Amino acid sequence: MATEHITPFHGDKEDENPEDFLRSFFRRMGTATDDVKKRQFRYFLQADSAADEWYDGLTTAEKKDWTTVEIAFNKRWPRKKAVKKTKEEYEEEITGFKLRMEDLGKKEKTAGRETYSHIAWADKMDTIVRGAKIEETTTYIGTSERNSPSY
Repeated sequence: MATEHITPFHGDKEDENPEDFLRSFFRRMGTATDDVKKRQFRYFLQADSAADEWYDGLTTAEKKDWTTVEIAFNKRWPRKKAVKKTKEEYEEEITGFKLRMEDLGKKEKTAGRETYSHIAWADKMDTIVRGAKIEETTTYIGTSERNSPSY
């Protein structure tokens, strides 16, 4: 089995994400059977926490197999959707993202590696454009050119 460390789930901490906890649990369990997942799950809940009390309160039917435990968990802690950027927010980000002349030739860290600023700028812009789902259009090319240094 994997050796990933999983922070015990409390169920009432603001900085906890139930979906992230479940995903960590699945990675930790690896190829374990559903029976093993069902038996081990309670040991990944913080003792005497809201999650531990919730688990103690489950009926025998809710604890009968892994599927019912997972359904009960997701019912108690439904997935929270992250706020997505609007079209206007992407447009503002694209039009405001500038590469300054004084930054050309400088190096910076991107994704754990050192690269030149213009390459980092292009990579970041690519990420923004793909996020906006406009990589197949030419809508902002003129704006990007105006925001780039000219020689």
